[in-house]
Amino acid sequence: MFKHGRFKHGRRFASSGGGAVSGVRASAVVTSGVVTMMALAAVMSACGLDIVGSAPSSATDSLDASTEPPSPGPDGRDGSSPSKPDATSGPGGPGPCSSTSTACISGLEAGWTPVAFATSRTASCPTDYATADVVTNANVADGACSCTCETSKTDPPSCAHGTMASATGTNGTCSVSGPVPVSDTSCTSLPLPLSVNANVNAKLTAVPFYPGTCTAGINKDETKVTSSAARVCTPPPACNEDVCAGDVPSGFSACIAHEGDVACPTTGPFVKRTLAGASADLTCGGCSTCKNSASCGVATVRLYGDATCNQQIAERAADDVCGPLKFPMAGGGGPGQGARDVVSVRYDVAMVAGACSSTSSPTSDVSLAQPRTICCR
Repeated sequence: MFKHGRFKHGRRFASSGGGAVSGVRASAVVTSGVVTMMALAAVMSACGLDIVGSAPSSATDSLDASTEPPSPGPDGRDGSSPSKPDATSGPGGPGPCSSTSTACISGLEAGWTPVAFATSRTASCPTDYATADVVTNANVADGACSCTCETSKTDPPSCAHGTMASATGTNGTCSVSGPVPVSDTSCTSLPLPLSVNANVNAKLTAVPFYPGTCTAGINKDETKVTSSAARVCTPPPACNEDVCAGDVPSGFSACIAHEGDVACPTTGPFVKRTLAGASADLTCGGCSTCKNSASCGVATVRLYGDATCNQQIAERAADDVCGPLKFPMAGGGGPGQGARDVVSVRYDVAMVAGACSSTSSPTSDVSLAQPRTICCR
């Protein structure tokens, strides 16, 4: 087309009456037309058209845009969209979580949430699940709780603590009574001096047993508590429907959980109930009272002529019998000797088989801390 336009029309212009100038003009016009056509061809090529204006008929005639590398994204990597990670993970890695339905979770009663549950801790929760190690099947054996009792160090039991009843007289009678304070087995001063001689009789009544204070306590044996280890995996929100519908990692059961100790829903597939908790806690009770007990031997009351119980005059058994005093000491006011004044006494007695023991029985119970009800398919 270009050859025909340039040379044929150029000759016609040259042979016309215009002369050489006309030929030059014709050449300029042709040259301008060539430039214009070349520019048009470049535009058509850029638009993917051939020289006659139609699109290429085969893939080999055009540039495949998919071979061009994507422009960098804002993070410096290529601008292509990253593949969406799977919403769930299997133990230690990702797994599919593809359900777009809400048929299962929308049918759950208020307070129930989907979980994956395992009756051991062998399997790991998926990496994007929340892990809670729990215990189930808590039990307590006999002997887990026992009562203890401890005798007070400041208020111990005693056979010589209190007031002794006494009566004295002469000629075989004991008609004059008076209390005698007894402070353990230490030396005790009399309120008034007591004059004694061989004709004096005395009736002394033993001080009753003083129990003192015995404090109750409880001993716990945690080794008597048993439970089973378990694991609860709470899925991310994107996986609630999958888990609810039964799609859980290997080693786990599809379940729902509710805080507290409650019954499973009356409708639906979640009917296998397990009560789980953070730990199994032992509670003991019943050990509320203790009692000190002991046997007291026969007491002997010793009479002294001085305030420090060093000069013994006489003695008498506290056997609640009216009888003469015994004068073991020489010059102590026995037969043929004058009367002596008694100013202090000492109460001697032995305590046998003293014990502080419980008067109540222990009770034991085991409960789960932070209980959760797990209901599985």
